[in-house]
Amino acid sequence: MKSALTGATDTSDIRARLDTFFDDPAGGFATMVYKGGTDGLTPRDLGAGESVALDIRADDPAVRDVMKQTALIAIADDASLELSQQDRRELIGSAGEMLLNGQTGLTGLRANLGFAQERIAQAESRISAGLTSLNIARNDLISVDIPSTAVELEQVQSQLETLYTLTARSARLSLVNFLS
Repeated sequence: MKSALTGATDTSDIRARLDTFFDDPAGGFATMVYKGGTDGLTPRDLGAGESVALDIRADDPAVRDVMKQTALIAIADDASLELSQQDRRELIGSAGEMLLNGQTGLTGLRANLGFAQERIAQAESRISAGLTSLNIARNDLISVDIPSTAVELEQVQSQLETLYTLTARSARLSLVNFLS
């Protein structure tokens, strides 16, 4: 970035060169500094037909403006820039004002991020509640009520004994006849 300011003679020239560096698509920020993607992320599915898109990147104009004003404050004290103390104070003061004014853009980005986080948290809660409900239903389907199962087993045992007794009598079966 310092190379972009080489030969700057006054505060308006410094600002213009910083604007070119940060805002021009062929400027130094876009070509040398920013290494991120230029396309937005694909929306993430949240289930139930909902999705959320997070399109916050470092090349967003609000973020670039904060970086530009911060860079202006950082280079204002650079000895290679032949500026008077008054010019340096003016650069720092105007950059500070621009940083304060730029909070609106950052607040918008934060709000979008917070909204996305809230939607994700709601989806997590909805999915968690659904899983809990499914687990309860599954447990109801496969669980056994021990007292009622014991009663049912006794009834089946009694029915089997009755059936065996009837079969033995009707066929005149006895152990003595079987062994002889």
